[in-house]
Amino acid sequence: KNLLININKYGDSNIYGPKICYSNTKKIWFAGGLYNKFLGIAKHVGINEIEDNITYKTNITDYITGCCMLIKKDTINKLNGFDESYAMYYEDLDLCHRAYEYDTKCYIIEGDPIYHEVSYTIGAKSFHKKYHMLCSQFKFIYKINNPLFFIISIMINIILMPLFFIKKIVRI
Repeated sequence: KNLLININKYGDSNIYGPKICYSNTKKIWFAGGLYNKFLGIAKHVGINEIEDNITYKTNITDYITGCCMLIKKDTINKLNGFDESYAMYYEDLDLCHRAYEYDTKCYIIEGDPIYHEVSYTIGAKSFHKKYHMLCSQFKFIYKINNPLFFIISIMINIILMPLFFIKKIVRI
């Protein structure tokens, strides 16, 4: 109902999504998203924050997760739908990136969250998940950038990857 109210307020050609919490917790999984098109790095806003401590207002965001999005069929058709070449991950980011090219905005909508069993089928920390995420990230970078940026981005990602692992180890 809340998403439908906002369609009337902001227009029916945009993409809308609710705040999403991990199931059975008050921890936020998604309250908007940011991404860097050159590095292909996407980040959920508010991830792992406690719902009681933070209130996210309706706002334009870089992308809406495919976990729950409200989008008009005409808009999906205009964007040629989801790119099925992505085995999993990044198909929603790709769709939202193409939407911006048509001046379609993505809105995260405040209000009661929905709850999501994150990575239920594949496992949150499985090798299978990491593999598909990395493949999709490189596919996204290749698709939206020219070949030179793709090569530079791959080199930067290779350099940065050990830093992400060190950061995770230090946090544990």
